[in-house]
Amino acid sequence: ESELLTLDQLAADFDLSRAGRSNAKFIYDASNPKQWTDAKAQNLNASWIRSMPIADLLPHLRPWLERAGLWSDDFIGAQAEWFEATIDLIRQRFWTLEDFVVQGAAYLSDRVEYDPAAVKKNLAKNPRTGPLLNELANRFEAVPFDHESLEAALRGYAEEEGVGAGLLINGLRTAVTGYAVGPSAFELCLALGRERVLHRLRHLPALEG
Repeated sequence: ESELLTLDQLAADFDLSRAGRSNAKFIYDASNPKQWTDAKAQNLNASWIRSMPIADLLPHLRPWLERAGLWSDDFIGAQAEWFEATIDLIRQRFWTLEDFVVQGAAYLSDRVEYDPAAVKKNLAKNPRTGPLLNELANRFEAVPFDHESLEAALRGYAEEEGVGAGLLINGLRTAVTGYAVGPSAFELCLALGRERVLHRLRHLPALEG
């Protein structure tokens, strides 16, 4: 049985005779950021965000971006194709519309808010990571800015330096988005664009082990 039903499906399938007698349970812990609402409600919300047509999602998303100072009229003009593709890329990891404001800011503006846990794990833990990412910017600058070229440059550089590609991939993702989790590192680079990626690799947050 499907847990995610459209309003039309709910209306067609609803039968009061099949309704349970017990009260519905809404389990949450207001003091816990990870359990601020019922887990099933979060899952349903995420499913809708990740699966609904982009054209249906954007009217709900726009007010959030406007309040956060992230909206640009170019998103429905000259940058419409890029904007829709970027939203489609990043929404697969998001649970609420607020996530587009918090984690999505790095994609939609020059603002990057670094998650301390991600910085500690992917940037500060290994003292070589910072200098390696600085040089990775030079490697990226020297090749065409496409998925295949960026991946080849990163993996080739990792092999030269005798480090695992994962060290650079995870460091790259955190350096340019502020978070440890997200889309493919190379796909997100394309969404961010050459200038933002190179700038962020060359201007890393203060690293403390």
